[in-house]
Amino acid sequence: MLRRSHWKQDYCPRCKGCIETTGHLLQCTHTECVDTFKKSTNELDLWLLRQQTPDIIREEIIHFLGLWKTQQPCNTNPKLSQPMQAQLQFGFEHFLAGRPVRDFELYMESYYKKHSIKKTGRKWLTVLIQNIWTVLHKPQWENRNAHVHNYNTESEASRATEELQFKLQQLYLGELQANLLVRNQHLMDEAM
Repeated sequence: MLRRSHWKQDYCPRCKGCIETTGHLLQCTHTECVDTFKKSTNELDLWLLRQQTPDIIREEIIHFLGLWKTQQPCNTNPKLSQPMQAQLQFGFEHFLAGRPVRDFELYMESYYKKHSIKKTGRKWLTVLIQNIWTVLHKPQWENRNAHVHNYNTESEASRATEELQFKLQQLYLGELQANLLVRNQHLMDEAM
């Protein structure tokens, strides 16, 4: 917003301590951010379970998301799965940017074949990338925008409902009533 001259500063509107970047948006320590991130990681964990992701991969992804959120080092370790070791060497921030290493696809393909599961590693990886954006990033942006613009989704929905009711009432009282025969216009005297 600073680059577009909409704001005079570029600090995070919630914690006010850091410059607001996409990375900071996901790592912000403001209570709302932390709560939203926990909900998002829980949702991602459920998706991983539904996709029959091996526990080691699922647990590592959730674990490293937690480490990254709290800005702790994400170090490689020989006990980690091969895809996670490759991801950490490439950089975990790339995972969060929707660029997981291809090793995940190959690992999942092998796992699905070994267990006779009719899924593909490519589809798993494709949907994982979609979930990174829709499950992790999108709720954080929505939460941030709600904070900045002082709205919440419930009030937006109720405002939209009120607008729709107003338009219906205008239609009911205006055009419909005008198009009725004089002898039937008494029917429109009742409230909606």
